[in-house]
Amino acid sequence: MDRDVQPRRLLAAEQSTSLVSQLTILEEEWRDRVAAYRSSRGIRETPRADSATARMLTLLPEAPVVTTGTVQRILRVSFPAAASALEELQQAGILQGRPIERGATAYMSREVLDLITVTERRLASTQCDTRASQPNRPVPAPSVKTRTREESRFE
Repeated sequence: MDRDVQPRRLLAAEQSTSLVSQLTILEEEWRDRVAAYRSSRGIRETPRADSATARMLTLLPEAPVVTTGTVQRILRVSFPAAASALEELQQAGILQGRPIERGATAYMSREVLDLITVTERRLASTQCDTRASQPNRPVPAPSVKTRTREESRFE
């Protein structure tokens, strides 16, 4: 076995563990944001555990870009329940909406996508930073705003 393979496997395992930890922290932050949003609206801070909103919070790391129809199929809920959950998460600052085709809206969690991008950039470099050592393959470049926020929160 190549001597370089084992350290790369360890690095990948470490980065995977780090990504899971960061996503767990992010989910906790989301719950706090939902609670603050709901409190400001004068409703119960915690959504019901079986609600589409609560279920979406745990689903977002697996599906960071969704539409109302996608949520409807994944969660097996009605279209109004899916739309309501996405709207609530958007109002709480967890999702951003972007119009796509024929009046549909794509909702995305930039925070999840940014974490994935940062992890990919770390794995592409021998020094875990594509700014310090050039990657062996092309990697996505996060925006300057994202890079600064992610580095300060998770490094």
